[in-house]
Amino acid sequence: MKTIFIYSQETSPKFYYVLDFIFEGLFDITYKVITSIEDFNSGALLNYSTSDIPHSLSIPYSGYFSDFNHLSPIRDIELYCDNGVLNFDVFANIFYLLARVEEYDENAIRDEHGRYLAENSVLFKSNSIQTPVIDIWLKKFKEVIENEQHVSIPYFRNYTFSSTIDIDHFYAFKHKSLYLRFGSFVKDLVNLNIGKISDRFKSDDPFDRISGMLDWHNKLKILPQVFVLTAPRSKYDRSLSPGSKTFKEIVTDISNRS
Repeated sequence: MKTIFIYSQETSPKFYYVLDFIFEGLFDITYKVITSIEDFNSGALLNYSTSDIPHSLSIPYSGYFSDFNHLSPIRDIELYCDNGVLNFDVFANIFYLLARVEEYDENAIRDEHGRYLAENSVLFKSNSIQTPVIDIWLKKFKEVIENEQHVSIPYFRNYTFSSTIDIDHFYAFKHKSLYLRFGSFVKDLVNLNIGKISDRFKSDDPFDRISGMLDWHNKLKILPQVFVLTAPRSKYDRSLSPGSKTFKEIVTDISNRS
């Protein structure tokens, strides 16, 4: 197997993390980082430095890994090559997105549960949050290396699908005690929650959907993985008691059908 040589003074664990992800995880080709150009004899050469090295593919060295901080290195979304030089530091950009660096920013605005808001992300602001940006970059990166360095790179990106169902509540109202139903009803009246009040008098419980979902999976011959909350009733977990007869019957039915 051919080896891609990468000339760089950068030797941080973050840098190698990205290289392993790209060249061993997806490209299936070995790489070697060299810190002296004299160590390069022949083959494909990527220049990740501020030096000008003839006949190499130059990747702009931003110094991001050496002076690591939460500032986004991403300036462009579209990757391209002009006269043997990429338009941005693809290694730094990939690390920034893979490691979710922006979520570690202590000054980032968060929701009431302390979670990072998607609308603050660099991909959301560039209208790319629904786009597989890293995959698109790497596909283009592979093409550029092959064209510029005349090397064939095997690319592996196998697709697998797993369907999962996460169940916190089997029912919104059914099989709850009269005391709980009455208390919740009064609360909805006080808060003028007309939608919930209306749902209480319907024949179908709005949360009773698991049987239909299992039927859909069986029809498509998909084996789902079902995760059921078994925590005892508390302030935030208000499902049926795991020890109740109804709870056990439903779990048994799910087990038999999935």
